[in-house]
Order: sequence, then C-alpha cells, then structure tokens
Amino acid sequence: MGIIGRKTVMGAVLVGLGAAACVLPWAAARAQDTPSSPAAPASPADNKAKPLRKAKPKAPKKAVPRDKAAQPVVAPPPVVLPDPPTPVVQVRQIGLTQCAGVVDQMAHQILTSNYNIQSGWNRAAPTEHVFQSVAILNNPQNTPPDGMAALVATPTPNGACDGVALQVFPLAGDCDTAQKLIQAEGSVATPILNARILFDRNGRRLFLVPGFAKTCIAIAVDSTFGVPGK
Repeated sequence: MGIIGRKTVMGAVLVGLGAAACVLPWAAARAQDTPSSPAAPASPADNKAKPLRKAKPKAPKKAVPRDKAAQPVVAPPPVVLPDPPTPVVQVRQIGLTQCAGVVDQMAHQILTSNYNIQSGWNRAAPTEHVFQSVAILNNPQNTPPDGMAALVATPTPNGACDGVALQVFPLAGDCDTAQKLIQAEGSVATPILNARILFDRNGRRLFLVPGFAKTCIAIAVDSTFGVPGK
C-alpha cells in the first residue's frame, strides 16, 4: 500500500486601506473689503538681513541589496535499483529457487527507493526453512526520509512458497491527518487499542500507530501465496 504525504500550507493575506483628508485654509483678506489701520514703521533691527542657517548634510542612503536570484530547484538524480533485487539474487545463490518468484514479486513492491539490506537464512538447510531480508530505505523526497521494509519467504510442502512483506514509515504529521488522506482513496478504518487499521480495496492492511510529539508511524503488512511450479 502506498502512502502519499501531502503538506498543506494555509496563508492569510491582510490588506490595510487608509484614507487621508487634507484641509486647505484660505485666510487672505482683501484690503478693499476691510479697512485697516496704517502699519507701524519697521525698526532698523527689522531691516537687517538675518543670517541663513546652513542645512545639515543628509546622510547618504544605504543601498538596499537586491534579492539574489532564486536558484532553480535541481531534481535529485534517479536512483538505479539493482534488477533483479538483491534478495532475489540471494535466494538463488543459496539454492532456494522455489521462493525466487515470490521474493521477486514482494521485492519489486516494497524496495522502490535506495536501500541496503541484511538477510538471514538457515545455514545447514537453506532450501527447507524460512528466508528473511530486512532493508533500510532512504528517499530524500520524503519527510522523514528513512524507513524500513522486511520480507519473509518460506517454502511449502507442495513445492510453492509463501511470503510476508512489512513496511514501516515514520510520518511527519499526525495519525488523524494521515487517516483522512488514506480514507479519501477508499480505505476503511477500524480502531485497535490506540492504533487504527485501514483496509484498502484489495484487502491490504495499513496500521497507523501514534508516535512521539503528535507524529505517526505507518506500518503496512501484506501476504503473498505462491503457486506450485511458479
């Protein structure tokens, strides 16, 4: 089951509008309309020219640095994954070819980003017992970027092979947000203690477990049943 994380940014734009009123007083009266008394003669002190005040030099304005041109976002180079996937190579090397098809199917479903694995099997009789492989996944485009996946395969007496795939992804958001996004794609949620199980339309299970500080951990579990001779 794939999980798509979405970030929603809500922004508010405030626009302030102001109005200014300007009053222009007209106080010039005409001499013809209102007679006035003769003006007093000016004193000699009034006739002296007053020295002009020197204007203070204004400090030069600092140049405002222009914003640097936005750098184009460079997409990370595509990750070239090994094909066949590493677990498939390992089951073939130990002779467990009975499970090669099931391991290949599960590996292509869960090992979809850069990964490194650690595998284990029975050293004495690897073709008769369970094979398990644990992978640490890294995808820089996710937040957080790291996750974990595990696949387990075991041969069956009828010549087939059964397998279980597990994916663990920590999410940046809370479980309520993740549940709403997943249910929008048609999943049905069922509570289990403090976690939730979501079933998609194909019956695959996804667990949402609350993490620390309102984060969430998504855990997907799926089973694969092999067919004899394939």
